Amino acid sequence: MTNPFDSLIKELRHKMDNVNLSESGGRMINGLQQKGLLALLTDSKLITNNQPSTNVPELKEIIYAFLSQHNYTENTNNLLKSNLFNNADIGKLTTATNLIQLYFQGTQPLGQILSNLIDSIENLVQSSLNGVTFDQFRQSVKQILDDRQALQKTLNRVLREFGTEIDEQDLQKLLQRSSTILNELNNLNPTGFEDLSPLVQEFIAHLKKAQELFKKFNRQDEDLTGNEPDEIKQLIINWGDAIRQIEKIEQTDPEIKNELNNDVSKNREAIAQSIKIHELLEQNYDYLTTLVRSGDLESAGIL
Repeated sequence: MTNPFDSLIKELRHKMDNVNLSESGGRMINGLQQKGLLALLTDSKLITNNQPSTNVPELKEIIYAFLSQHNYTENTNNLLKSNLFNNADIGKLTTATNLIQLYFQGTQPLGQILSNLIDSIENLVQSSLNGVTFDQFRQSVKQILDDRQALQKTLNRVLREFGTEIDEQDLQKLLQRSSTILNELNNLNPTGFEDLSPLVQEFIAHLKKAQELFKKFNRQDEDLTGNEPDEIKQLIINWGDAIRQIEKIEQTDPEIKNELNNDVSKNREAIAQSIKIHELLEQNYDYLTTLVRSGDLESAGIL
């Protein structure tokens, strides 16, 4: 019988190390397709010896940023492919999922970097790209974003399937999870309410996890490291940003806006989700305020 932990890690590996044929020279590319974009930048002479070779200052800065993100992806990918995850068990699955979460946290700027890169390349004269077309760059960027979205969906499914085994009680893991949810919201390209709603439900589940942690978070039950105030401050900032992003998508995405205006059941679901989020936030703030007043937790700065 297949080890379920091993198969899930293999699925994460496959998504992290997506292998395909590039349109530029039929090269094998992997690492969430970022090697494909790296190959295009090299073929167009915008990169030489893994360094920007353009004379356009803004473009050079963007390429440097992309290379940094690419290296982070490759390092994460290599760790995930290491022998550490052979003959996997729940502990290794937990490590693998944490690694993927850290990947999304560490590459949060990638979406904006790719957008800036595409804008800069589009403004170049086609003859300066050494035969590489702008459409090739655009398709490569789309593939990177699609692959990241596929990896995020697999990670979410793993966390749902093994939610009781892969626990989020630790504050640092909770902070990482909030960053992952925020990153996914910021990069969401919804085709309707059915794309946004599961993400909102994940945010609600995350807030419930925070509540469980705060209920038992005191000097008797937890080892405090001294970093808690900063971590909680960032956690609250992430929550606020997530709420604003959800509201922005609901109000500005034409498909979702139309559904919420014309479909009573979806409108009610969105309202119920919003009420639940605000109820959980209020309860979490109450727990934190009580902890600060009791002296079990030093001031979190923005409570």
